[in-house]
Amino acid sequence: MLEEASAETSERIIAVLGPRLEAISRLVVGLHLEPAIRGDRRARSKLDAAKCLDEVIAAAVPDTQVGPDNSLDVAILRAQVYAAKTAQAAAEREHAKEVFRRENAAAVTFSSMKELAETRRQLKISKEIAARYRHDAETMSAVVEQHKELYQRMENRVKVADVTGVTRTVAMRKRNALTWADAGRRCNSVCKRPGLHGRYWYPVPIDLHTPRLGVN
Repeated sequence: MLEEASAETSERIIAVLGPRLEAISRLVVGLHLEPAIRGDRRARSKLDAAKCLDEVIAAAVPDTQVGPDNSLDVAILRAQVYAAKTAQAAAEREHAKEVFRRENAAAVTFSSMKELAETRRQLKISKEIAARYRHDAETMSAVVEQHKELYQRMENRVKVADVTGVTRTVAMRKRNALTWADAGRRCNSVCKRPGLHGRYWYPVPIDLHTPRLGVN
């Protein structure tokens, strides 16, 4: 009776826990076979078609009747190769992007260095032109100063000459006036003396500038 009761209890427990154990087995097998399923579709199809715990376990066990290409190890290797190829392709794309970025940066750097050299050359030329203009301006300023000094000297000479000429003219006129006045007085004194044959010299009004003598 104990054996019957134990068997009946076991059947009830299995009936209750069977679906749950089946779901748990599917989850475990799926977690273990997920990388390998990428390379072997039969394992996935068997797992999807399993209806009981035994079939789920059978789907997890490698089939020895099938050739080595469909084994679990080959599927794992295929999955690893596929993952490696995917990673390699991604790495190659990243490498190509990095190479493009470096080439772009090198081109930008070369263009910037070229523009910098051209800017420095233009700046040097501008500085040379500015220095030449500055030298020409200083030369012209010195020439202008010399001309100003020369003009000032000439102006001073003209003023001195004008003053000297006026002074000389005034002095000459004074000397001429004194000379003519002296000559007029002498002429008058001579004219008042008796001349030859009893005749007299009569004075005539004398212009200090144009003196004239008359005889009566």
